[in-house]
Amino acid sequence: MKKPLSKLTHISAGYSFRGKIIDEIDGVAKVIQMRDVSIDKGINWKTVVKTNTPLKKLSGNSEVWLKDRDIIFTARGHHNYAYEITDCPAKTVLSPHLFKIRVMDTSIVIPAFLSWQINQKPAQAYFSKNTEGSAIVGIRRTVLDNLPIFLPPIEEQHKIINMIRCWEKERDVLNTLQANHRNMMDAIASNVLQGNKS
Repeated sequence: MKKPLSKLTHISAGYSFRGKIIDEIDGVAKVIQMRDVSIDKGINWKTVVKTNTPLKKLSGNSEVWLKDRDIIFTARGHHNYAYEITDCPAKTVLSPHLFKIRVMDTSIVIPAFLSWQINQKPAQAYFSKNTEGSAIVGIRRTVLDNLPIFLPPIEEQHKIINMIRCWEKERDVLNTLQANHRNMMDAIASNVLQGNKS
């Protein structure tokens, strides 16, 4: 079964700031921008800025705030990917060039599965075909709304997500081993080339 993304989720653009987003030490809210999001590493919270104006005026239950299991979608540039947010701090918003995708019914589609599907070749080919702009390319809201989503049974979605998480753990272990090997090789090369005894 296939459905357009808009029939499965609530989609909204990031918060519309008037002017530059100002980094303030005593800021009441965190603002996730394009530069802070990576498909491989997730959100780099060290680079996420805090700001006050005009977010001070928003209530604690405002719909602009992100929640756990919301999906962030990068709409600007040549890499249009999705990332499911977890352990989301209170009062966190997205900048205007990001979309927030919130699943309506998690008994029909799992946010992690939806995020994974958006990042796969069929969806990416759809975005490439529908990208607009020349100097600064991007994905329009209507394009995202109409993205076709394939819906296997929920049990199959869980199996796919569990398999992906196992692969990600294996990847992380391999990356750690490779980094350790590089460090060992650097140490050996330093000793040999500087004439030190190993």
